[in-house]
Amino acid sequence: MAYASANASSGAGAMRRMSMARTSGAGMACCLANPFHPSCRGMKLPDGQNGRSLPMQVRGQTTLIANANGKGFEQLTGSLPACFLVAASETGGVYTLNATRGAATVPAIFTNFATLYRIVCWGVHITCTSPVTSTGGSLILTTTNSYKAVGSTYTSGVMDGEEVEVVPLATGCSYVWTSRPLGPRVFVPPNTTAGTETSIFTTLIIDMLGAVAGATTINIEYVFNIECQVTGGTGVAAGLEHLAPKDPPPMPKAIEVAAATSGAKPSVIAGAIDVVGSKIESVVKTKAASFVDDLFLEGLALLGL
Repeated sequence: MAYASANASSGAGAMRRMSMARTSGAGMACCLANPFHPSCRGMKLPDGQNGRSLPMQVRGQTTLIANANGKGFEQLTGSLPACFLVAASETGGVYTLNATRGAATVPAIFTNFATLYRIVCWGVHITCTSPVTSTGGSLILTTTNSYKAVGSTYTSGVMDGEEVEVVPLATGCSYVWTSRPLGPRVFVPPNTTAGTETSIFTTLIIDMLGAVAGATTINIEYVFNIECQVTGGTGVAAGLEHLAPKDPPPMPKAIEVAAATSGAKPSVIAGAIDVVGSKIESVVKTKAASFVDDLFLEGLALLGL
């Protein structure tokens, strides 16, 4: 993406540098709004509050299979490592949720040395993987500002939430959900499977219904782009602080454009990751139009110019 503009007197060199700088500013906004963007790996939030953090990406997948009643439940919360909550049972359309949360696959460096972390951005990619003859029904994808507690209940078919999308299930169908921050992205301790989590992002609830019993399957790919602090004795002793890359310069306008983009687009977009990425980029371009000069200057700072 380039948001370069110049008058007729601008030279080719100046144009190239302007294009690079604005690509950096607007590109940062694209990354913050689209956690699956290739440049998100190793990205830090450009807010000046990094504290020489270690950036890393947590990415993995899990599956959800329809039960004997053609139903299924899974909740994904912005809290690591225990971010999954599934149903222990379902009777009459009421799910009883597990007493503990499932954990994402995180790098050993996070498990062993991260004393504090924060999420920069995160999202989920849902794909229906069961064969045509084994697929049916729909998903209710609910975006909420809170999350269901372990051991609680949830009624299938409920359509209460910040955003609710009902999407059909067909073999090969694909949906991308992106979370939005609900407040400042502060550093917090990692949570545990006992459910002592802290999430300052929206939560996704997946409610499968009308599916082919015991057969309809969806693959749930998750990605968390995070920053970690290793201020504890073990992290310092391991010399990990020496590996922390330099913090980016503050880019408040890029963060503002990303926030405006997240507010303007739906949390759920149908399509593969690359298709959804193009749609998000289009929204960023529109929202960035009024911040062209600011993004240019922030891009220069990012490039060290």
